[in-house]
Parts: sequence; C-alpha cells; structure tokens
Amino acid sequence: MNRTFLQYVTALKMEEAKLRLRHSRSRVQDVARDLGYEDVVYFAKLFRRATGQSPSEYKNGLRMNG
Repeated sequence: MNRTFLQYVTALKMEEAKLRLRHSRSRVQDVARDLGYEDVVYFAKLFRRATGQSPSEYKNGLRMNG
C-alpha cells in the first residue's frame, strides 16, 4: 500500500490519539492539541476517517466496554 509521507504521519498520530484516549483522562481537545492539531474539528474528522468513530465516541465506547 503506497502512502504519502503526510498520510503516514497522520496514521501515526491517529494511533497515538487512540492510545491517549484509551489510557488517559485527557480531553479530546487536549489530545488534539498535543498532537499538533489546533483545529479540533479537523482532528475529529481525521480521527473518524481512521477509526469510523469520533474521538468522543471512541473514548465513551471504551468506558462502556471496559
């Protein structure tokens, strides 16, 4: 699978976001900013594209299932 450098970096950031949402009490806004996204809406769009869920849905789903 060929990916651009930007796609590769974005995929790494989304994996890091999943880890942070799973293992910390950080707010979605804080995770986004820590990963270099000043626009939380854009971060959420990328996260949904990568996971099929919004960051909040992902975090809340983990809480309900864990």
